[in-house]
Amino acid sequence: MFGSKKEIYCGKEDEAFRKKTAKLAENGIKYEIDRQVPHAADIGRGAGVGRYGENNAVSVSRILVKKNDYDEAVRILREE
Repeated sequence: MFGSKKEIYCGKEDEAFRKKTAKLAENGIKYEIDRQVPHAADIGRGAGVGRYGENNAVSVSRILVKKNDYDEAVRILREE
């Protein structure tokens, strides 16, 4: 399984996230959602750590597609 998927989007599960997954599904692109626990290393990817180690960030989720579907998925999502 490792190396057979490629990240197409990373962010919080909001309306934009749901639109992307719906767009992929309606175009027949299978995807997987990887829900990650927020971590200090994800600061540049939409997460952050507050004072005294308190984590104030929302969970970061990634949409993964098969490597073979990546180019088509990018094309579909750019049409938004």
